[in-house]
Amino acid sequence: MMSARRVLPWLLLLLATNVCLADEKPQKWVEVRTPNFVVISNAGQRQAKKVAAKFERIRAVFRAALPFASQHANPVVTILAVKNEKSLQDLLPEYWATKGHMHPAGIFYSDEEKSYVALRTDVEGEDPYETIYHEYFHSLTVPYFPGLPLWFAEGLADFYANVAFQGNDVALGRMSLGRLRVVQESRFIPLETLFRVNHSSPYYNEKDKTSVFYAESWALTHYLMIGDRGAHRPMLHEYLERLNHGAPQEEAAKEAFGDLKKLGKELQLYVSNSIAYNFTMKAPPGMKDADLHARELSEAESEAIRGDFQVRRGRLVEAKPLLEDALRQNPNLGIAQEAMGWLHFRQNDHAAAFKAFGEAVRLDPNSYLAHYFHATLGTENDADLLLEEDAAAELRHSLVLNPQFAPAYSALAWLYARTAGKLPEALSLAQVAAGLEPGRVAYQLNVGAILLQLNRVDEALTIAQRALAAASEPGERAQADAFLSNVQRYLESRAEARRRQAEAKEARASGQAADDAASSSAHSPATARGTVPVEPRSAPKPAGRPALATGKITGVSCNAFELTLTLKMSGYSLDLHARNYMNIEFYSTNWQAPDNFNPCEHLNGLPAQIKYTPVKGASYGGEIITIDVRE
Repeated sequence: MMSARRVLPWLLLLLATNVCLADEKPQKWVEVRTPNFVVISNAGQRQAKKVAAKFERIRAVFRAALPFASQHANPVVTILAVKNEKSLQDLLPEYWATKGHMHPAGIFYSDEEKSYVALRTDVEGEDPYETIYHEYFHSLTVPYFPGLPLWFAEGLADFYANVAFQGNDVALGRMSLGRLRVVQESRFIPLETLFRVNHSSPYYNEKDKTSVFYAESWALTHYLMIGDRGAHRPMLHEYLERLNHGAPQEEAAKEAFGDLKKLGKELQLYVSNSIAYNFTMKAPPGMKDADLHARELSEAESEAIRGDFQVRRGRLVEAKPLLEDALRQNPNLGIAQEAMGWLHFRQNDHAAAFKAFGEAVRLDPNSYLAHYFHATLGTENDADLLLEEDAAAELRHSLVLNPQFAPAYSALAWLYARTAGKLPEALSLAQVAAGLEPGRVAYQLNVGAILLQLNRVDEALTIAQRALAAASEPGERAQADAFLSNVQRYLESRAEARRRQAEAKEARASGQAADDAASSSAHSPATARGTVPVEPRSAPKPAGRPALATGKITGVSCNAFELTLTLKMSGYSLDLHARNYMNIEFYSTNWQAPDNFNPCEHLNGLPAQIKYTPVKGASYGGEIITIDVRE
């Protein structure tokens, strides 16, 4: 697994180098495919090919400038390239809903499974897609640069977003006139403060401060990268080296940059002079027309893709009519069924979502996403949706179709982690997921949780500490902090158990000595005294298929990671157990878990539906698999 500190040297290498359903006539949409992009456009085949070729060149530039990126396969990005402002408004109605709101030339959207771009092709200017390039650069770096300081992550994305092709060359790090104007007209953020900004800071979240943070981050990155013809690059190199070796950010900044007030004054002088340094590299060759595969889409296909775009953004009102009309025209369209599955899932109708994903698998067996969604949803809630062995087979097939798809490795790891005999395989799968996307804290925590099950507690502690250091979002930090606390409690519990064992051993030794003395004087057999160690009891054997029970949770108790609770139902109660509550999958349709969620503290008194495996020969009725809180 690639750690947070091992990816930064790759960065050092680059420093060494110089919906409109009411139309009277359906719009014609075309599709142009390249190895890394799918362009869907109503602006004609020529424009679609132009957009596809340009984004392939941008991608080639970014990957050439970031050597580490060549080790990872990036997901295919779908680009909705529309012909005019009206068409973009149909796709992004929220930007036109409020008078005076900025109307973008396009946006970049990405989640765990898919990436989309929506842009208009009729805009003018040297390059109106700077914001899209900025976010696309993040998509190539964030999964592999965990722990990168926020100011530098944003400054670097801006640095590369200002790109221009000039004949056989490409210019990088061009002066951003918008950022330059903001930083020239605003009060500077002290560098000590700039270096401390994170995702929860006002400078990152408050509108009047965010623009200054972005502008100053860009300016400082530009100054350190190529200012004064690269004279300051050694300072940046040293800063990243110190971070790479574990130095705290403030310490690394002071050691590498020296007097931060002096550096701030030099930066202000730099931007006031508006010196437009940039560096050039050989431009990648453009794509040949023969490599741009084009076809005309049916109306149902175009609606399904636009509906998928909307449902992924959470715009369910716009998504639903598009997907319903697509399925009305063509019920056998796999992408429409897959997108409809997502729509049902977001509406908390899991049964309908599972059915739609199953149809998507049947209609398009080569969709790795359809297999993944069907398998994960099939093992989440209701006991009879999908057998675990069938879900595992689907996840394995998803990985055959896309061996670089980290979520499927993670899901399969958790499925195997439910069975003690498969823990080593579960750990290997979880480590692959974390290696593919080392910047995703959840994958690191999955590795740590499985290590705990294997009783490799010291390794789990290292993972927890590393995850907490790499966490940038508040939710990630809360998860990492909770896991670290759990590991520490486990260590304390183990230390206490060892202390008690030592005391018991000492007591037995004292008792045996006394018995030996008594036996010697009385010439009679000794009677053993003290605590007799009891052999660990094996886990109870399963007594049937998984079952469901609905009621109110009471009497929650924990011993390290072992959890026992009582589920009170109409007329009787059921005691349930989990050997390691880190293996329980928690869900909720209408309950918001606190950021510091701990099942030992927060489950008591909540109504829930619990999926469990019945057991025999135990003081409790079953082993918990999932808990669906239903407040």
